[in-house]
Amino acid sequence: MPQCKPEPQAPPVMSAVPDALSAPAPFLAHAVALRFLGQVFLNGPLDGGLVRALRDGLFAEWPVERTGTATRQALEALRGLAAPAGEAVYPGGDDVRWNALARDLERDHAQLFIGPEIAVPPWESVWRDKDRLLFGESTFAVRAAYARFGLGADRPGNEPDDHLGRELGFLGHLAGLSASAGPESGAFPPRPLDAARAFLDDHLLMWVPMVREAMQRAARTPHYAALGLLAEGAARDLHADIDALRAGEPLSPAAITRPSGA
Repeated sequence: MPQCKPEPQAPPVMSAVPDALSAPAPFLAHAVALRFLGQVFLNGPLDGGLVRALRDGLFAEWPVERTGTATRQALEALRGLAAPAGEAVYPGGDDVRWNALARDLERDHAQLFIGPEIAVPPWESVWRDKDRLLFGESTFAVRAAYARFGLGADRPGNEPDDHLGRELGFLGHLAGLSASAGPESGAFPPRPLDAARAFLDDHLLMWVPMVREAMQRAARTPHYAALGLLAEGAARDLHADIDALRAGEPLSPAAITRPSGA
């Protein structure tokens, strides 16, 4: 388990700040996808909604219309694991099979991210900071990015701000703000999509490829190997649509027809 640096007192949680940028509806789809993934990585397969998404076939209805190769490969794998392919590994009645799968996924989540021997540390500072410690420089840089949008540490001293699930959820929050924003209202807070692209460039995309590789090596279930690929793919898809919007390219309409499972 990585050692922790002493953590300064967390700043108080601020109320939400009105957003500053109007953006097309497709970013609602990114918000749904990223928030779902954030919950899975933070809360595990049951509480985070992964088991429900598999059981209800929701990976066949991924909300983001325009996806890259990584996302398409991950979704294909997860769709194949959802029902018929799973019956060969988990025989028995429907409830028996899903309960057995849920137990395997919970065990995999724990050995990957919780420990006692953590296979894939889910914190940016462990991957990027010189000392590879929890609550390092990256943690506080991420915390500052959250604070610019009125978001504080909801679990101070327990879960570092730079947890993968929290970073994905923050990007989902920015995508949601951009889709529901009113007219531009000045320089502060920063425009949500500008902030999202900067956060991707400065933080998530600097370390999520390493997490994806580590998950593909260490995961004991194919589901979690695919989830690592999906996390990277979802981040790259948001980056691509932000760049397309900046370039004036037409974006596909949002394709949100059912809940995401989160």
